[in-house]
Amino acid sequence: MTDIKAKIEDFVKSYGERIFQSENEIEYWRTLIACLREENFLENRDIEIIEEFLMYEENSFFSKKRVLTESEKGAFLVGILPKLLQTERIFQEKDHVIYTGLDIKLREANIEGNAETFFADVRKYYILFEMYKNKYNILKEKLEFQVQYKQYGKQFGLPGEYYCYSPIMEINIGNIPSVTLLKKKPDDLCNKVEYNYDKNGSLIISNEYGSEGKLYSCEFLLYAGKWLMNLCYDNKEKIGYIALRKYEKGVVLEYERVCLTCCRYSVKGLCSRINKERYKYSEDGVLKTAVEEEYMFPMLDERTGRNISGILRRTEMSFERNKEGIIGEWRQEFAGDKARYEPGYFKLNKRERKITKKDRGRWRRPNYFVE
Repeated sequence: MTDIKAKIEDFVKSYGERIFQSENEIEYWRTLIACLREENFLENRDIEIIEEFLMYEENSFFSKKRVLTESEKGAFLVGILPKLLQTERIFQEKDHVIYTGLDIKLREANIEGNAETFFADVRKYYILFEMYKNKYNILKEKLEFQVQYKQYGKQFGLPGEYYCYSPIMEINIGNIPSVTLLKKKPDDLCNKVEYNYDKNGSLIISNEYGSEGKLYSCEFLLYAGKWLMNLCYDNKEKIGYIALRKYEKGVVLEYERVCLTCCRYSVKGLCSRINKERYKYSEDGVLKTAVEEEYMFPMLDERTGRNISGILRRTEMSFERNKEGIIGEWRQEFAGDKARYEPGYFKLNKRERKITKKDRGRWRRPNYFVE
């Protein structure tokens, strides 16, 4: 931690004056992001995504009129820099972690290059987390004002519930039954999800209720250009998950979801897991191939001295199709770069074929008018 503290002090010496001279909220974040880019903490693509949401006028959750106090500016730096630097430290020391028999060794699985991609990709989420961690009430107020429709459903068990983030997850996890939206508002909200839509039919708020009918979590969906971001807050108004999806020509091309944790780390709030998916479509608009990856980050517990290595799992899928949609799937699973099993073929049943037709809403942004 001494080394991290020294690096934070060096960063503040180099960029502190520029950052603290920012006149408003938007200028502060743009200046900080530019400084982090100069230090090679962020790639241009990451900056474009962050600024897309920061500057998108329809969101207007950040203000040119709001002036941040000196303590606020300092608090954001303290929230971001230790995470970025500790993540770099973990990656640089990845070959020195203690491996257990159940883990995939980084060197044996030959996943150093792939692991580096995950360590780089997660940095933007630390920025987004700090940007939105205190925005719960602003998001709630502005988005609730836009609500025009409401629908309800039972809890699904997959991230995003009825509007699952992943268009293929439901197919690959066969032990979770599919659900449909309820035809009318339920008498109580116990174990239910409330979906809120704006005048254009776009889903903007998703409220999940627990067994006693009390709010368990709240997701805000923010739309900016090609991007859609889910911010999931728990009932204490703390961010637990962030998900990003990119859409083009009416269909989803990629999605990432990160889980932020406060356990086992010397620096709270480091990412523990990141899920990624990438999709390609044929000329007639039917899903052709997909790659699903999950990376479990190395966990460092400095109190006990015990470290756990990172694990990378990847599934590559290609699909048998007709003009309507998917009818079968070839699936190959990997641990690191090593195949775990022989390629397997899975024939979709009648329900699965129906929900994967090319005109289904699962490929498109969550919308009341597209079911």
